[in-house]
Amino acid sequence: MTMTLCLARRIALLGLLGVLVAPWPLTAPRAQTASPADLSPMLTLEGEAALRTRLASQMLLVQAWPAPGPLEDASLVPSRIGMAAIVNLDGQVEIWTSGDLVQDATRILLSLPADERTHPARTVRTRESDGLALLACEGPCPPLERGAPDPAPEDACADGRPLTFVVPAGPGGLVLGHTMVAGPEAPPMEALILVPGRLPPGTPLFDPLGRPAAVVLRPQASRTDRVQAAPLAPRPSPAPAAPEPEPQPEPASADAASPTAPEPEPQPEPAPADAAPNGLSDRPADGVPVMDLR
Repeated sequence: MTMTLCLARRIALLGLLGVLVAPWPLTAPRAQTASPADLSPMLTLEGEAALRTRLASQMLLVQAWPAPGPLEDASLVPSRIGMAAIVNLDGQVEIWTSGDLVQDATRILLSLPADERTHPARTVRTRESDGLALLACEGPCPPLERGAPDPAPEDACADGRPLTFVVPAGPGGLVLGHTMVAGPEAPPMEALILVPGRLPPGTPLFDPLGRPAAVVLRPQASRTDRVQAAPLAPRPSPAPAAPEPEPQPEPASADAASPTAPEPEPQPEPAPADAAPNGLSDRPADGVPVMDLR
């Protein structure tokens, strides 16, 4: 009896060991290891550094000196610091920045973030619709010889769309950041968009594919944690509301169409033939006796 129980226990233990060490069935799912090529560039330090370098090559640092006031020394006027976007618009490589940054500027210098050489520039014109300023180099401009990408489509500045930017941080340092479109600005500036963050004027904003989408103009007046930005591809203005048709008078009937003839005034009855000139008559009234005085 004892040997039978020991044999049964041994068989049970061997069966349990066989279950534990048996290989997994072929249908069991296996853990998949993602390869570096499948990861987003933003999930790796190398990809983030490559994106930062690529976006930095599509922007310029801007330094502008405004005109001095009537009693102000020109040498003591502080310069304005900002950035500009290099973009290919209609087949031409152009430089766009904030109009506030270069307004009334007597001197403008451009430079690449990784290059200390400066290039003088001037303001060509300012877009009236949003305040973006077009700059042009005075002489050779090597940054423009590299070419530039086309701007992002209009929907890149739609509400809630992600945007990327690169800003200087210390001598020779660059920081890659992310933000999003927080909606359009209130009328009458509905051509602009709002972006969270405190970004320098002229900061280029890129879509997820690295195409320039907008340029920062200025901080928002009502909130210090947002800035106003102008899309490089102008937002379509809303179609004007169609004027309501004026109510037309109802057509008059045929009888009412003709002018109403005035009613004839009542004419006095003609006096009898034997009436006196003064309107009195010698003819007695009916039923009144008449005395003959002849």
